[in-house]
Amino acid sequence: MGTVYQSTLESSGQQSATRVMPWNFACQPELAARFMEGAESLADLSHPNLVRFHEVGCEDGVPYLVMETVLGNSLDWLLFSEAHLPLAENIKIMQEVCLALGYAHCNDVVHLAVKPTNIFVQPDGTAKLLDLGLAQLALFCEIAPAISTGRIGPILYCAPERLLGEPLGACTDVFEAGVVLYQLVAGRLPFDGPLSSRLQKVLHDAPPPLNTREGAFPPLLQQVVDCALAKAPADRYPTAQEMALDLEAVLAELAQTGS
Repeated sequence: MGTVYQSTLESSGQQSATRVMPWNFACQPELAARFMEGAESLADLSHPNLVRFHEVGCEDGVPYLVMETVLGNSLDWLLFSEAHLPLAENIKIMQEVCLALGYAHCNDVVHLAVKPTNIFVQPDGTAKLLDLGLAQLALFCEIAPAISTGRIGPILYCAPERLLGEPLGACTDVFEAGVVLYQLVAGRLPFDGPLSSRLQKVLHDAPPPLNTREGAFPPLLQQVVDCALAKAPADRYPTAQEMALDLEAVLAELAQTGS
């Protein structure tokens, strides 16, 4: 979805990141206009767990997005480093991600690329969701076939409807968040094996239960994972806000038991 440059806001001197639309899209006026329309809807969003858009503009016919710079480490880096977080902290990260997604869903925006590289954990432990709506902007640019086959978006975290070329929406984000949640708490992806068999499991198989350590996971956490990873969108949480509420209940249960 373009090249990202480190930049500085002239008005405040604040460090930022500027994403420039690819030229092969920008040179087509209709696509550039649709991109700008979608990007402007993102600029109106404001949530503590979402990356903030400072400005949407066009320079020499090329659209761009100016976003806040997020400090910290990506969840992807944390997963593959020695920085093993306690169970409650992992759940808190995903609860905050789901709050951000729920806010976006209430504003008719879906993410469509929820994966560890798009989640940053800031120095104070707060989670921040990046790249909000960029896959949706790709839809505006009429490259939906690439999205449905996973070439745009997280193939390891994709929902069944993405593989089937069916409509995508808030429930798609819920599934992707469920995959990340499972990976965080279990230490592995819910669907394993070679890519071809893994995709078949996404379509047809339930993931293994959360059973890496005896008694480590509250039953309610298993229920959250099961609901988020349901095959049919109608069987999942309708938006991530409901998933966040259940994760908050899991955190309360962990606090009571001292886990």
